[in-house]
Amino acid sequence: MSNHIILGIQVGNGRVTVKGHPARDEFELISALYLVLRQASESDELGEGGFKGAIVGEPRLTQGMTYQSEHLPVTIGGRHFRISVKTERG
Repeated sequence: MSNHIILGIQVGNGRVTVKGHPARDEFELISALYLVLRQASESDELGEGGFKGAIVGEPRLTQGMTYQSEHLPVTIGGRHFRISVKTERG
C-alpha cells in the first residue's frame, strides 16, 4: 500500500488550490506558493502587510539521479529566501 500525500497551503478556513484541486506534486505546490506570495507582495491585506514589496522570482527546477526539487526565490526587506520542495525517488 502506498501513501497518498496531498500537498497544499492552508489559508484561513480554505486551501489554496491550483486549477480547482489540491496540489498533486512539488511543481503544483511551488506554483501555488508563487501565486500567494505574488498577491501578498501587492497587498497590505495579505500576510498582515509583511510581504508588501516582496520580490518573488520564477520557480526553478533542479533534478538529480534520485531527486527532483522546485525552488522559489523570494526577497523580503532585502533578505533573500529560497523555498524548496523536494521529492526523492525510492
